[in-house]
Amino acid sequence: MASRFLIVEDEPRLARAIVAILRAEGRGVCVCQGVAEALSVIEREPIEAAIMDINVQDGLVFPVADRLASRNIPYAFCSSMHVESVPTHHRQAPFLQKPFELDDLLGLADTLEARVAQSG
Repeated sequence: MASRFLIVEDEPRLARAIVAILRAEGRGVCVCQGVAEALSVIEREPIEAAIMDINVQDGLVFPVADRLASRNIPYAFCSSMHVESVPTHHRQAPFLQKPFELDDLLGLADTLEARVAQSG
């Protein structure tokens, strides 16, 4: 069964591309542009995994990662920032460097779905 992904990305063209790629693979997707919106969605939507840019319109995405971790929801970062910008307690999360290849994004989604299956 395909997972429902939360995508946190504030660059509209990139967000649309990620959504199109994941939906073409049969995955459910919910997109947010910022931290506050993502935190709200996590409270009311059945999110199973997340792919997040680090620096979004209303700040750094780490409060979202904290909430996901507290709920045992797998997540990954997809950012042009360096992996060293990720707090130590979130460095176990997969990190996809922008720009990325289509196959790398799909591999990341597969990795997160495998984690969902392991926890379910």
